Amino acid sequence: SHTRWLLVMVLPVVSYSPPPKEREQLVSAANLQVDALRAEITNLGDAYLQSFIIFPVIAALSVCIALALACGMSYPLRQLDSRMQQLAEFNSTGTSVKPIFHKRPSPIIEVSNLQHTFGRLSDGIEAFTRFVPETVVRRIVRGDPRAARLHVTRREVTIMFSDIRDFTAISESLSEEDLLFVLTRYLSVMTRLVEDFNGIVTEVLGDGLLAFWNTPDDLEEHAAKACDAALAQQQAIAFLNQEFASFNLPSLQIRIGLHTGSVLSGNLGSESKMKFGCLGDPINLASRLEGLCKFYGVGVICSSDTRAALPQGHFFCRRLDIVQVKGRREATEIFEVVGQDKDRDHAELSAALAAGGAQQCVRSSTVESALDAIGRSTVELSKSSSHVALEKPTIPVARELSENSNSVSEEVRSRVEMYETALAAWQSANFLEACRIAAELLQTCPEDVAASRLLERSRQFVSADGKSVVGISKEELDEWKGVFVMTEK
Repeated sequence: SHTRWLLVMVLPVVSYSPPPKEREQLVSAANLQVDALRAEITNLGDAYLQSFIIFPVIAALSVCIALALACGMSYPLRQLDSRMQQLAEFNSTGTSVKPIFHKRPSPIIEVSNLQHTFGRLSDGIEAFTRFVPETVVRRIVRGDPRAARLHVTRREVTIMFSDIRDFTAISESLSEEDLLFVLTRYLSVMTRLVEDFNGIVTEVLGDGLLAFWNTPDDLEEHAAKACDAALAQQQAIAFLNQEFASFNLPSLQIRIGLHTGSVLSGNLGSESKMKFGCLGDPINLASRLEGLCKFYGVGVICSSDTRAALPQGHFFCRRLDIVQVKGRREATEIFEVVGQDKDRDHAELSAALAAGGAQQCVRSSTVESALDAIGRSTVELSKSSSHVALEKPTIPVARELSENSNSVSEEVRSRVEMYETALAAWQSANFLEACRIAAELLQTCPEDVAASRLLERSRQFVSADGKSVVGISKEELDEWKGVFVMTEK
């Protein structure tokens, strides 16, 4: 009932194995594929090897380029940061940063713009110090909250008033160009000398200066520094007169008044406009002392307050008088600052050398200070080609100075002693003795105006024969205080 089938297929042997030619073709094709695969593997290995070599090279080049770019950016930025730190601390060396950046500007536009902007800011602050005392600008830059608003503090300061003698007549005899040259040259040197001795010039009063010491910053021995500055100014004007003479310009003589006293010092003015200065009667007295220089025929007068504040023996002063200046009720003892007492300085220096402390006794020569200020002023003025004053070239100042040019001679010391003896006689109402000594002094030094004034005052109370006192009652003699009352400024 079940049928089974058996299927039988007969194929030739050739159907199971290709012919030799076809087999060779298959083998050849397979070998070609294997060779291609091997070539690809070899190329891939070479590519890997090349990548291992090229990648570090590219990485090194990238690092070098990055470092070069970083240095190109960081160096000018570090330089700019250093300048900003100096500006923040106001450690100005007197050299503008703007020319430095102009010589080496950054190739990066943003950094270059920042350099130029900071350069203009620095130049502006530097120019600001020409109108406002540098110490005041320093306080403003450092962020002192009181520096930019109205405020005053009580301080003991030394005040200097200086003026050119007969300046009105001199200005009338000069052309405007010559007058500008004389004033610019004179004021430049005088201002430098004040600043060299740590003072500040707060006002330029036409042909004169108003300067202070010990404000706004504390300053030791400020009275001594003011006297040194005054003596240096007198030395400098002598050298400047040599220069003026070469241009057929008139010589200048200056008068200086110094006083030390308590004042209100700070920013004065209104809420919208203010200036740094001092307020108080000592300023008026310093101005009066400058005026007294003309009356007594001397160059520098200081008050007894300034004289008392000087280091003992460092200055040689002549006791001029006790005067009651116009506008004041109290009398003031005044002194002429003759010069530095170099003999005392040398003695102290020798003692200091033996003790190993010479640094405290070495004091600068006012002559050398004057010459240095003139030289630096010449250099600074020559930088401004547009300055009218430079149309007249300055000449080298002669440096042929004797060793004693900055000291007080024995002859001067002897005359000072005679004058002070005559003054003491007048103040004690011994008018006969005052006349005798003053007349004797004028025989040896007829140009001594102070001695001439003293002789004139003494003769008012001496008879024609010179043997008795006249013109003053016994009551007046009993109340005599030896004070000379000035009736004019």
